[in-house]
Amino acid sequence: MSLRRGLGLYLLAVVVLCELATLLLLLGLPLPVTPGVVGILLAGPGLALALLWRRLGHPLEGGPGGGWALAGVINVLCWGSSYFVLGALIPESRHHTLPDPVLSWLPVTPAFSVIYVAVHPFNALPWFLHPSAAALKRLALAMGLMLGVSVAVWLAWPVATIRVLPPEGAGDLGSWVLGQVYATDPAANCLPSAHCALATCGALSLRGTHRGLGLWAGITCAIICLSTLFTHQHYLLDVLSGVGLGIGAWWAAGRLPAR
Repeated sequence: MSLRRGLGLYLLAVVVLCELATLLLLLGLPLPVTPGVVGILLAGPGLALALLWRRLGHPLEGGPGGGWALAGVINVLCWGSSYFVLGALIPESRHHTLPDPVLSWLPVTPAFSVIYVAVHPFNALPWFLHPSAAALKRLALAMGLMLGVSVAVWLAWPVATIRVLPPEGAGDLGSWVLGQVYATDPAANCLPSAHCALATCGALSLRGTHRGLGLWAGITCAIICLSTLFTHQHYLLDVLSGVGLGIGAWWAAGRLPAR
């Protein structure tokens, strides 16, 4: 197994465990913030799935080399630097809030914060697991298109959400993760939702890998988009525009002539 493939399996396992942790929290099972719980989320599943993959093999073996994994890292750095730098530079006096009956109806649910942060390893999956260099070129172009549109909108009309902090003293994993998100994530740059755009484009690219993985990716993308609402990180309009941007960028990148 190549290093690229092994890292992809590790990221896949982390996302799956985040989904499981979210489900357990929603069912009322308290997951405390302990080194053991965090270690299971970050380390345990990767080792288990890597051993299983090596024993059984899989149709995703083969494909382009590790250079595409580096492209994925560069993609994360470009998105992260643009998002956080603009969030820090745009003054609060320029922030706009939107009336949203959906958020006024939905309670803040800290359990969804765990799958919310899982968008980062989820977005990286195609760069490590996709067997087609042509599809990864299309993904790179789509990511560039999305970033250009997003930055333009963030600069022209920065939208910010009004956050509701978790109750003090809540010691479960979901409340702790949500507190970290609120403390580090800019309140602005909401429209369009980068979370939803990246998850949608990543899910579309994973459709071309393996049928089971593509189906899982579509379901996970939907859960991530829902999590942005249940954490009150985005308005419904942010979510719809982010999903639309992801679909549009993937379609546009596929229409351009291959080089």
